[in-house]
Amino acid sequence: MSGTRKIFLFVALPLIIVFGALAVYLFSSNFTGQTTSSTTKGTASEKDEPPKLKSLGFNLDYYDPVTNRAGDFHFTPGLAKTLSGDPNYQKFIWSDYGIQDARSPDDPTKRNVQPTFYLPLGTKVLAPIDGEVVTVKTLYSNDYTIWFATNKNYTWSYEMEHVINPIVKVGDKVTAGQVVAEVSTHNSEFNTGFGIVEIGLFHPVNNEPTHWCPFAHWDDSIKEEMGKKITALHAAWESYLNDESIYNDANYPVPGCATLEPSKG
Repeated sequence: MSGTRKIFLFVALPLIIVFGALAVYLFSSNFTGQTTSSTTKGTASEKDEPPKLKSLGFNLDYYDPVTNRAGDFHFTPGLAKTLSGDPNYQKFIWSDYGIQDARSPDDPTKRNVQPTFYLPLGTKVLAPIDGEVVTVKTLYSNDYTIWFATNKNYTWSYEMEHVINPIVKVGDKVTAGQVVAEVSTHNSEFNTGFGIVEIGLFHPVNNEPTHWCPFAHWDDSIKEEMGKKITALHAAWESYLNDESIYNDANYPVPGCATLEPSKG
């Protein structure tokens, strides 16, 4: 082998090896970076599960017969008379997700898509999750609805509907349990001293508006206790009205929801 060829191999071969390794590294890094970025983006915007529910949207506790209260709920003879006197109310101080609408008893598509609660006027409404306010808008009833999601890219949202005096706006970051509004005066003309608020879990199916059972997604830290409190509230209200037929907890898949099936609308 000539001296010139030996020198060429001695100098060029290491350079070829170095540049080859560098090219492989750059290609690999670029590919991996693109994959990671794509995966992260997909996870952030397309995650197919709702955020964990950390608050009911108000305070719920076990019923105290001395104060006639169960957290923010207040049992009164006047409220009991109103809810018992109109069949549309079905005697519910807490109206569960998925129960049949009494106005359409033979139509299985007419189910309650959002649990409804009768609470004293002035009751503070709380953020249900850690996340971001994605919607604040006026309703037909001249009150408001506030929607919360992990961030604006998520398709799962919790809604606190029928509230007044909202103190948050779109884009605000919130922590579960943070005060965001007050219970609406809607329907208070029929229930002196009481208004309503509703909670909903929204996620579209085939681009159609769809609601889901919110109480299937409690944060693990409060899941068991909240289930017990919901069942205890049902039992306490039945006892207060002396009517054990109001709720059907024994056949519910989770407390507060008559079904886990999604509901259109």
